[in-house]
Amino acid sequence: MHMKVLIVIPSFSNGGTITSLKNLVSQLDISKYKIDVFAITNSGPNREYIAKYTNVLGPSLNDEKIKPTIKVSLKRSIYKSVKSIKKGLEKIGIDVSPIIFKILVNKLEKFNYNLVIGFQEGQVTRFVSYFKSIRKVAWVRCDYSNMLRISGIKPQHILYSKIDKIVCVSEYTKAVFVNLLPETRNKTIALHNLISYNSIIKKSEETKELDPRFFFNGFKIVSLGRIDPVKRFSLIPEIVSKLKKRGLSFRWYILGGGETIEKQLLINNIKINNVEKELILLGEKTNPYPYIRESHLLVSTSLSEACPNVINEAKILGTPIVVADFGSVYEFIDDNVNGIVSPIETIADKVEIMITDKELYCLIKTNISNFRYNNDRILDVWYNKILVI
Repeated sequence: MHMKVLIVIPSFSNGGTITSLKNLVSQLDISKYKIDVFAITNSGPNREYIAKYTNVLGPSLNDEKIKPTIKVSLKRSIYKSVKSIKKGLEKIGIDVSPIIFKILVNKLEKFNYNLVIGFQEGQVTRFVSYFKSIRKVAWVRCDYSNMLRISGIKPQHILYSKIDKIVCVSEYTKAVFVNLLPETRNKTIALHNLISYNSIIKKSEETKELDPRFFFNGFKIVSLGRIDPVKRFSLIPEIVSKLKKRGLSFRWYILGGGETIEKQLLINNIKINNVEKELILLGEKTNPYPYIRESHLLVSTSLSEACPNVINEAKILGTPIVVADFGSVYEFIDDNVNGIVSPIETIADKVEIMITDKELYCLIKTNISNFRYNNDRILDVWYNKILVI
């Protein structure tokens, strides 16, 4: 008899969580499991990919590959009205999410799952916590202390008391999490994300649909991720301006979506620093791998990362890296060996070195050319510690 597993995600939009899920479902031996996926916001460009391997719950896409589906989401005709009412109530301090979540959970519980997995912290974990008499696993994909600070909330002792196992995506994030919630120590583990090595290589070769703005014969730099304050993309225009004033020839491309205040700040800073030519926003790309492979350097300015997929992806594609000194960085980068780690204040200097110091650049590129990501241990933990009743 197949073990019935429900995986809950925030949406099918591009990002670290959906990338991790795509890598998981494509590599997991699902012959022993019946896996359903439910997205709290049932939208995004990755829905059909996930549906190739699992049963996606929600409105039908009229695609035989993803049937049968169930309709546990609100009907489209009333969705916008409910969303509008919800936002209005939130403005006066009333959160109706628990009511909606409980209604949906009651419907999902009828499918008698053996295991429910919340694949991201925040609302996803909150959603999963409402399930009763089912083993529950929750992922933490962030620096938990940073999340609390940004959200303005206190450690969620009650929420995580309802979870049976907690998975943090790096040793650093586990240490931070357990320090704030010490009672979870015995049920919290650290586990890096799965990476689909062959798939990344294959997708990186799909260069026919590259954005025309990406074509440049000189030194190309790329940064990727959702445009929000944690990524600190709004600081890049000033870094670009410093490099421009030093007479360096390059183009810096940002791949990422999101209509946020941070994006507007980024756009404004591009104009203020007069770097419209040197810094180009390419928007969100479902397949970012050709851009990484065709770039000479990947730069991460993040304030915080838990398990940065993009760093491992750049190493797989042989692209050297300059990265800010966030907490978990040294689990993924050996400074001056397979990348350069730098405080945000001196990233311009490090990028300049990578442009001008050919010997160091070639050394780092040679070092990462032999990089291979080992998924075996990660899959072993999945089979023996997570996908169990």
